[in-house]
Amino acid sequence: DIIEKSKTRDIPIIIDADGLWLVAQQPSIIQGYQKGILTPNFMEFSRLYEAVVMIVCSQEGSGRRCGGQGDLLSGSLGVLAHWAFSSPVENTKSITPPLVAAYGACTLTRQCNRQAFHKHGRATTTSDMIQEIGGAFKTLFES
Repeated sequence: DIIEKSKTRDIPIIIDADGLWLVAQQPSIIQGYQKGILTPNFMEFSRLYEAVVMIVCSQEGSGRRCGGQGDLLSGSLGVLAHWAFSSPVENTKSITPPLVAAYGACTLTRQCNRQAFHKHGRATTTSDMIQEIGGAFKTLFES
């Protein structure tokens, strides 16, 4: 119901966790909705891969995934989605705003993970990753 109501109101919707299970079972529920953004982890992605066409983020992260990393992804995705939907069409180079936002958030999260892992190794936590947001953003998007 939430997905359908969001589509009716033409507002962006970020789908994670159990919502991704629903989309894997019924891809038509979100397919073609230009303001729908999916945030799968590796296992969720493997289930969705056959059901939904997505771009792939190849930004290197680290071998250490921390609990809460998905929250960092979702938060940055919300900000980047707002920017992408507010941006003039010519700025996205004909890529839809959800894909621009999703790719940017994935890249940013992985860069934060990589930088934090470089400093903290296997003891890296999501709090360490949060400390890396400014530097990672600068490295990726301002240089």
